[in-house]
Amino acid sequence: MTTEITKILKGFKKFSENPYSDAIKFLKDYIEVEPTDEAHFELGKALFLNDEYDESIRYLNLSNHPKSDAYIGLDYYRKEDFPNAVRHFNEFLKDYENETILSYLMLSYEKARDWRNAIITGERLLEIRPENKSVKLRMVDYHYSLREYEKSLAYIKELESRKLKCKKGLILFRLEKYDEAIKTVESIKTAEAYSLMAKSYLKLNNHAKAVSCAFKSYESSRDPEIILEFSDMYLESDFEPLRPVEVVDS
Repeated sequence: MTTEITKILKGFKKFSENPYSDAIKFLKDYIEVEPTDEAHFELGKALFLNDEYDESIRYLNLSNHPKSDAYIGLDYYRKEDFPNAVRHFNEFLKDYENETILSYLMLSYEKARDWRNAIITGERLLEIRPENKSVKLRMVDYHYSLREYEKSLAYIKELESRKLKCKKGLILFRLEKYDEAIKTVESIKTAEAYSLMAKSYLKLNNHAKAVSCAFKSYESSRDPEIILEFSDMYLESDFEPLRPVEVVDS
């Protein structure tokens, strides 16, 4: 429904160089005369869009507008107060099924490292849009964080993304499928892939190949931690990753 306030706010958006600042000034003056729910809500929303989160929350709490909880949740999300963001998003979602707010709810759970509720919310999002790849990508990590490797792997297979090969290899490693882990990542020439192959070969008691991959990982990243991690194998293996430099006397 178009009201007097919404008409004026649309005018600010269309013609003003500082639409949010102008809207905030207008709405504060308006509330002095007529403190309606709509005016408080629109002021809270304008303050949110102007990055004034504490003031936004104050005015939105004075409104009984049905979308107030959604914007209060967004205010708290921007303030990185994720428990309060979750509380207000859930309050809003009691009466509305909104994909955007559900996405922010999932991200709030993620930020709070509440993987189980992040998964539950992700499943709700996939009911709305089953082809949502960004949610599926996150579900890979959520299930992995809970050591639910088979479920994580199922999402990777759905996505069929080359970028997820290392993650798939790592999950296969966690499932003790070392040959499959090696086969999955052997075409990827990165430090992470070589390191995973080194660990897999080590589990298969193939120390020579483990050392070879560990050295390739080091060559790719120059991370000395890799050398330290596999130092025992260097001592035990016939493989010589580094030849000593001969010093010639002049």
